[in-house]
Amino acid sequence: MGVTSLSLLYCVVFSTILFLCVHGCPPNERRALLSLKAAFTDTDQMAFPDTHGILKSWVGADCCLWKGVHCDEMELGGHVTQLDISNFYLSAVDIDSALSQLKHLKYLDLSGNDFGLTSLPPGLVSLKNLSYLNIARTDFAGNIPTQLGNLSSLRHLDVSDNSLLSDNTSLEWLSSLSLLEYLSLSGLYLEDVQATLWDIIGRLFHLTHLDLCGCLFNSTLPISLQNVSSLAVLVFNNNEMPGSIPSWMGNMSKLTFLDLSSNWLDGSIPTSFSNLHSLEHLDLSKNEIMGIPLAITNLTGLRYLDLSANMLNGIPSNLGDMHTNVGSLSYLDLHQNQLEGTIPSSLGSLFNLTYVDLSGNRLSGPIPPTLGNLLSLVVLDLQDNQLEGSIPFSLGNISTLKHLNLSDNQMSGGLPLSFGQLSSLVTLDLRNNHLNESFPSLLTLPSSLHTFLLSNNSMTGTVSDQALLRNSSRLAELDLSYSGLNIHIDSAPWIPPFQLHTLNFRSCNIGGPIPSWISTQFELENMDLSDANLVEDLPSWLWEFSSGLIRLNLSNNHLEGPVTVTSIPLPLNVLDLSANELNGPLLLGIQHTVNLEVLLLSDNKIGGSIPVSLERLTSLKLLDLSNNQLRGHIADSLCDLQSLEVLHLQNNHLSGHIPAGLAKLSALRLLNLANNDLEGEIPKDFGNLTLLLSFHLGKNNLQGLLPLSLIKLSQLEVLDVAENNLTGNIPDWIANYSNLQVLVLRSNNFRGNLPLQIGKMAELRVLDLSSNLLTGEIPNSYLNFSALVHVEEDVSVLGENRGERYFTRHYRGGHAVSDTVLGENIGRKYYLEDLDLITKGSERYYGYVFSSMTCIDLSNNRLWGHLSTEIGNLKGLMFLNLSRNSFNGNIPGSIGNLSQLESLDLSLNRFSGKIPVQLGSLDYLGYLNLSYNNLSGVIPQQGLHMITFDKSAFSGNPNLRGCPVESWKCSTHHSPLTPPTIDVKEDAKQGFSWYELSIGWSIMAGFLAVVLVLTFKANWRKKIFDQMDCVIQSVLG
Repeated sequence: MGVTSLSLLYCVVFSTILFLCVHGCPPNERRALLSLKAAFTDTDQMAFPDTHGILKSWVGADCCLWKGVHCDEMELGGHVTQLDISNFYLSAVDIDSALSQLKHLKYLDLSGNDFGLTSLPPGLVSLKNLSYLNIARTDFAGNIPTQLGNLSSLRHLDVSDNSLLSDNTSLEWLSSLSLLEYLSLSGLYLEDVQATLWDIIGRLFHLTHLDLCGCLFNSTLPISLQNVSSLAVLVFNNNEMPGSIPSWMGNMSKLTFLDLSSNWLDGSIPTSFSNLHSLEHLDLSKNEIMGIPLAITNLTGLRYLDLSANMLNGIPSNLGDMHTNVGSLSYLDLHQNQLEGTIPSSLGSLFNLTYVDLSGNRLSGPIPPTLGNLLSLVVLDLQDNQLEGSIPFSLGNISTLKHLNLSDNQMSGGLPLSFGQLSSLVTLDLRNNHLNESFPSLLTLPSSLHTFLLSNNSMTGTVSDQALLRNSSRLAELDLSYSGLNIHIDSAPWIPPFQLHTLNFRSCNIGGPIPSWISTQFELENMDLSDANLVEDLPSWLWEFSSGLIRLNLSNNHLEGPVTVTSIPLPLNVLDLSANELNGPLLLGIQHTVNLEVLLLSDNKIGGSIPVSLERLTSLKLLDLSNNQLRGHIADSLCDLQSLEVLHLQNNHLSGHIPAGLAKLSALRLLNLANNDLEGEIPKDFGNLTLLLSFHLGKNNLQGLLPLSLIKLSQLEVLDVAENNLTGNIPDWIANYSNLQVLVLRSNNFRGNLPLQIGKMAELRVLDLSSNLLTGEIPNSYLNFSALVHVEEDVSVLGENRGERYFTRHYRGGHAVSDTVLGENIGRKYYLEDLDLITKGSERYYGYVFSSMTCIDLSNNRLWGHLSTEIGNLKGLMFLNLSRNSFNGNIPGSIGNLSQLESLDLSLNRFSGKIPVQLGSLDYLGYLNLSYNNLSGVIPQQGLHMITFDKSAFSGNPNLRGCPVESWKCSTHHSPLTPPTIDVKEDAKQGFSWYELSIGWSIMAGFLAVVLVLTFKANWRKKIFDQMDCVIQSVLG
């Protein structure tokens, strides 16, 4: 029994020793790994929570069981042969001594960790058994050690995306790696060593994978590359390779993956590419390639084809033939080219396509119904083309379709009823088309739909909200703005199956209260129901239903009642209730600080005083309370809004002094306090508003001088203090405003001469100094304003049409002063830079000032002297008013050079001599007043529009003659054509008289004259038709 026990004990001990010898890693290698563990620390445990346990498994006697560690089980002693700690997001600065102890490593992957811009560990070069080395994205730096060439067993080497450097000599080590199959140097700066590198790569005959992405190469691929006959993957994107694609690349018959995207390649794809029968992935996007060879259909293995962002001008007519040879093609991207013509119907033969993107081209014609045959399609993007016709019914057959984008085309008709069958559809984008039918009453949006965009169309009829949306359980974004649809809100209570984050019914005619089901949308972030004909009192649930609301726009409706905001959701960034019928005092129950940046309450009937609770809106950047009935003083609480950039209180009944505390608003860019009952002086501290761009104080009762401190407002673009009681001389320092575009000092009590320095203001385009007590002559510098000397091309008519080409971003028609205002264009988006100017004999409102308005008004002063011929330099001037002064002498003929002039008023002066005939060449001139001068001679008739001016334009000049002051001379009795002599008796025989014939000739001549004028005078034609439009609109109401 004892012998048996001893035998069993001996067997157990022997087995244990044998097991430990076979499976336990050598102690020195275990110690090396523990040293490596000690060198590593987690870089960001919050960002990468899994990093906690990565090295916690490195405990116990057998390191072969540790995570990322593998040993050679076939060898006694179990040496560590593989170490993979890739993407563990660890950091270390010294791992050299630990690595150098792992002599038997064959596989080492350190990628995705952080080594803090340290050099490559010298111990790496001692690992002679390595066949796999990956140190990508490890933040190693310095020179690549040439000793890496001693790792002659390497088959896989990836040193990409580091800060490693190399030179011509140190690259030679690559040539020693003759067994290399995989090489990635992407992201390294190799521009200076590219010639050496190409020579070496041409000798790596076993290479199958080569990645040189983003190495800043600026030469073409060398022909030596075709020597690497085994190459299957070539990645050369994000370089600066010029020229055409080498034709010899067609000889690389084993290529399966080729990426030459984001280079400077031009020309056509070589026809030799048809020999690449193994090619599966071809990416030539973001180049300047201009042609696709027909032979591309011979690429029998092609699955992925991306030729986007090139200069291709047509889709090969035989592209659809690829289904016979390239039946496996699943990805086709040709977006952002210059493709013209129609989409070939044969494209519908590529039955395996899952992704098709032809967006951003010039494709026209209809969408081929054959695309409905692509029953595996997941993405179809045809946006931003010129496609027209109806949406094919057959598209509804593609049950796999998830994303359909047909936006920014010219599609007409309606939505196919078959769209209800698209059971996988996630995104449907039909924005910016010409869809013009009613919404199908039987069409219900698919339950899978997440995003439905139908804005900016011309659809008709009414759609029921519940019928449309009842099955859309995953809907998150719904935009029907400007679609033309009326939204019928069912009266029955309804809780939708979805939770929206974006809802846009802008300009949809709801014609009733805000839909009550919106109160169930707890995840709503953006809601726009502006201009939707909403009629009700402002509901109280608006402030409570969604705690995540960011933007709320209910402007341009008929909402009534007081503005009683019980609470504001913390994330709310934009609140727009402008242009409604809200009344009563403004009651803001703000108990805590919120993130509101834009508050728009303008154009209502809000009364009372400015609430003190506004002081809690510490993030507010734009506050617009203009065009209301606010009374009392400007609240001191506004002075605490340190983030405020736009303050607009125009057109109220605010009284008292302007608070000097507003000068503390150092971020202020636009300040408009115009048209109130403010009094006192302009605060001197306003000079501290050094970022101010637009400053409006007009139409108040302000007194005193313009404070000298305002000289510090060096960025000012608009200064309007019209219709106050300001006194003194116009200060010379105004000329320091180098960016000033608009200066309006009208109707004050300014005295003295016109400051010479104002004429040197290069950007000035609106100058209104009228109705003051100014004296002296007009300095010649006023006739050479840089901004008025140059004619803006394509400027045709006044007002919105004339200005709209300058402004592309709209919000209730609003535009800001500068592109740089308010961060992300908050000012440009929400603020209308407008002016009241006296033009064409009356005060007019202009909402488009910048780049569309040019004006000089010096009327109603005490100016004298001759009008210089240099007035003709102001070729971009649209309005000129010098009336009610004492100018004398002749009206210079150079005034005919003012080709953009629309209004000219020289009345109530002492001008003498003849009216210059050059006035007849001013095609845009629509208002002329030369009355009450000493003009003489015949009123020139050159230019058809001269006879359209009323007699009052010339009255008070007793020595003027001709039409229209002599009305009997205004008849058009001169026929431009002389009829032939016809025998009256013979006339009678043929049934008409000479009198009748002359009438016919006169009518024909007049008609031909009008046709010729409208044909060759485009500006007259536009102006006449615009006037006709105005008449028609006024008649129709």
